[in-house]
Amino acid sequence: MSFVLNVYPNGIPTESSYKFEKLHLNLSMVITPHVFKDDRGEFIEVFNQVQFKQLLGIDFMQDCTSVSRKNTLRGLHGDFRTWKLIHCPKGSVMACIIDLNPGSSTYFQSTQVLINDKNRALLLVPPGFGNSYYVLEEDTVYFYKKTTYFVPGAEFTLHYTCVPWPKRINPILSKRDLQAPRNLIEFESEMKKRNDLENNPFLLQDTMYPMMNSE
Repeated sequence: MSFVLNVYPNGIPTESSYKFEKLHLNLSMVITPHVFKDDRGEFIEVFNQVQFKQLLGIDFMQDCTSVSRKNTLRGLHGDFRTWKLIHCPKGSVMACIIDLNPGSSTYFQSTQVLINDKNRALLLVPPGFGNSYYVLEEDTVYFYKKTTYFVPGAEFTLHYTCVPWPKRINPILSKRDLQAPRNLIEFESEMKKRNDLENNPFLLQDTMYPMMNSE
């Protein structure tokens, strides 16, 4: 899939306009919507089906929302079939993504993006990425659109310590996240056993591309 980076028409933000900025990881992006402000407050169009379909070729199918306590950390979670479009309508999170597509030039590389109710940033996460976020404010609302429907157990998990966070954190974790693979070798070993994961590239590793060096 090829992406066209688009800026506000004539450089002037208008309703139903977005700025698309590629991150250094594969096809991930930060998307900035136009924010209309006046004496009453703000108006933001977070999603426009025509524009996103035309520019990105993506159809979203499901919306999900979580509300979290401060210092909660969710992830790293993902699969090999789903695009996600993330934003934070209330509060603040440090979002972290990692490229877990073994054929990618940015395999096992990660980055962080601050998403909050001030910058109104949207984060586009491709399939094969681990996605995580650390909650910076109480009662933070985290919202994301998905291109697939939820299937119980049809995701992978990677321990949050596999990525460098910008500061020392002491997160609140789920049992699932505590028990996740803690390094590249453990993750690759688990993926080779996951024949339940749709589009799992690790099951075709030997024929598609060589395994990355795990040392």
